[in-house]
Amino acid sequence: MSFEHKENSGSLFTAQKKSEKQPDKSGDCKLICPECGHTWISRIAGWIKEGNKGTWMSLKFSVAISKAPSEPPDQPDPPPGSDYGFDDDLPF
Repeated sequence: MSFEHKENSGSLFTAQKKSEKQPDKSGDCKLICPECGHTWISRIAGWIKEGNKGTWMSLKFSVAISKAPSEPPDQPDPPPGSDYGFDDDLPF
């Protein structure tokens, strides 16, 4: 059984670098949209940097897997008397 992150959390691990351009840390996270329930797994890459204010980490996110919500969001009921542009006089 593989590990699955909790909602809106992730992990970073020390990467096996083969060149200086590759990230120092890499991992993934599970993100969920609070508006529509859309779920996706995002890859995370991190580079440890030195600057005037000390050591910091630069991050890059990229979508790895995207899933539609399990249930579609609730749609509002049409206003009374509205036909939303449909013509009911069609012969079929």
